[in-house]
Amino acid sequence: MPGRLSLYLDQFLGARPLYEDESRPYGEEVTDAEFAGLGAMIGRLHGATALIRTDGAPREQFDFQYDGLFRRFLAGNADVAPVNDFQRELLSLWDEDRANIATAVERYVGLQARCRATCRPLVVSHGDCHLANILRDSAGSYRLIDWNDALLAPPERDLTFYTGVADRFGPFLDVYLDTYDPGLLDPDIFAFYIYQWCVSEIGSYTHRILCRNPGTANDEQNESDLSGFREYVPIQQQRWMESGIAAVADVLRQRGISTAGR
Repeated sequence: MPGRLSLYLDQFLGARPLYEDESRPYGEEVTDAEFAGLGAMIGRLHGATALIRTDGAPREQFDFQYDGLFRRFLAGNADVAPVNDFQRELLSLWDEDRANIATAVERYVGLQARCRATCRPLVVSHGDCHLANILRDSAGSYRLIDWNDALLAPPERDLTFYTGVADRFGPFLDVYLDTYDPGLLDPDIFAFYIYQWCVSEIGSYTHRILCRNPGTANDEQNESDLSGFREYVPIQQQRWMESGIAAVADVLRQRGISTAGR
């Protein structure tokens, strides 16, 4: 018999992610108004922190997930014996860009120490709220999915996912601030999360190709993972990460909500 549950399922099954065509630039499938409007959704999530019982909830530790892997590979590849062409190309890419990767990791570790030394208010954070994890249902409402990384974290963790689309972060942040007041926001914490995304992707793809799918039966997955690795290596520290960090700092400064200089 139809009822509330069947209506809900109908809306859910009719929902589509805001990013599903990977051949198009990230965010292109979302209008400027829709992108800015997501600020209200994230603002409501963070604003609900005081209403949610968070005893025992995981808290942001600013961990370096692949610390051991990077220590090993930044020292060289001598102890790695490749068993297929995908591993050989991966190691070649590491060799060619090792110095640049080391510089980026050094910056990342410095930001990690800075973040750990900073006492910031924590909010309920989705932790992975990129556009592919946001569905638009048949009624036009947004639904956040994939809550595996949810934790208590600084607001900057979720907000960083909306900094990578040129000229859209400012309007997004304005709507967010109309919905929730986080106080001041820290450009160094944004910088940490921007670096974390890049460093974690390099570590994840390296681990997958060398450890998770080494056999020839996994050629299709290896090819996909190697393609993903090439999106981050050679590393684009100045052109992508540092320029993005500077743009975020400008947006915060223009709105008078930056911790910089306080």
